[in-house]
Amino acid sequence: MNAHLNEELLNSYSHYTLTDAQREAMDQHLASCPECRARLDTHQSHQQHIHYELDAELKAIHPPTTMAFRAIAPQLKPPSRLSKGWQRAGHYLPLAAALSGLTIAVVGLISSARPPTTLLKAQVSPLPPAVACLLMAVPVMTMINDRKRHYVQPRYILSCILAFILWLGTAVVGLYTMVVIREFIIRIYAYVWSGAARHGQAYWQALAIGNWAIYALSLVWIALVVGGGEYHYKHMGQRKSWKLFGWTIAVEACILILPLFI
Repeated sequence: MNAHLNEELLNSYSHYTLTDAQREAMDQHLASCPECRARLDTHQSHQQHIHYELDAELKAIHPPTTMAFRAIAPQLKPPSRLSKGWQRAGHYLPLAAALSGLTIAVVGLISSARPPTTLLKAQVSPLPPAVACLLMAVPVMTMINDRKRHYVQPRYILSCILAFILWLGTAVVGLYTMVVIREFIIRIYAYVWSGAARHGQAYWQALAIGNWAIYALSLVWIALVVGGGEYHYKHMGQRKSWKLFGWTIAVEACILILPLFI
C-alpha cells in the first residue's frame, strides 16, 4: 500500500469494518506514513466530536409530560380474552384444516369404492377429494409463506403431527386419484366403443382394463408414499418438505378434475 489512504478507508478503519488482512495492511502503511497517520488522528477526533455533540443533544431533549409512560399507560388496554383465544386458535388452524381434509378424503374414498352400475354412467364425484385438497393446501401455504418460521407454534411436536396428517391425507387422496383414473379409462372405453357398450360383455371388458390399470398405479402409489414419507421425515419442518406437499396436492387436484372433461 504505497498510495495515501482515502476518506473511505479512514472511515472504515475508525469503525472497524475492515477485514483482518486489510487492517493489517493499513497498520503497516500508517506506521511508515506520518501524513496518513495525522489524517487518521484528525478523522477520529472529528468523529469523536460528533459523537459527543449528538450525545449532549439527546440528553438535552426533555419530552413533555403528556408523552411519559405514566400518562399513556391508562390508554393502553390489555388484550381481551377473546383476542387471546383467537391468537391461540390461529396456532392450531393449520392442524385443524389438515385433519379436516384427511377426514373428508377418507369418507370420500369409502363412498367411491362402490363399482359403477353401468358402463356409460360410471362416475366418481370429485367434490370430496377437491375439498380435501383445498383444506390440506391451507397449512401448506401457511408454512411456505411464513419465512420467519417453518414449524407450527407453539411446539415442534405439532409440526410433526401436521406433517404426518398431510402425508397420510395425500396418500388417501392418491388412492382416490387411482379410482378417478380407473373411471377415466372406463369412460374412454365407453366413448370409443360406444356401439359395443350396449352389450353386457363390454361392461366387464372395461372393468378388466380399469383393474389392470389399478395394478400399475398401485406400484407407483406405493413408491411415492414410501419415498415421500422418507423425504418428509429427513426434512421435517423445512421449507422443501412443505413445498413437496404443495406440489403433491397440486398434481392430485389436477388429476381429480379429469372426469369433468369427459
